[in-house]
Amino acid sequence: MEYHHYTSTDFALDDYFFKWVVQADESSENFWTVWLEQHPYKEREVVEARRWILVLQTEFNKAEIKQMPHKDQIWKRIVAHVLKESNAQEPENS
Repeated sequence: MEYHHYTSTDFALDDYFFKWVVQADESSENFWTVWLEQHPYKEREVVEARRWILVLQTEFNKAEIKQMPHKDQIWKRIVAHVLKESNAQEPENS
């Protein structure tokens, strides 16, 4: 994979990345730790993608996430949550 070209969205939709965030094992933890050390300029995108996934994880229990067959369902929930948070933080026009 050429992760160095990935955006936050790409990371959040990537199977290996997603599994690392929700169910890390020694291999994936080592991979992403080394990868981030070698690509520190992608930290912002990785942190943002992790945050999106973790926000979703707080809304559902882990068993439900593991059973979700389609990433588009996951992505729609992430986007809805981010938009809801964004709209809640916008000041009202008087």
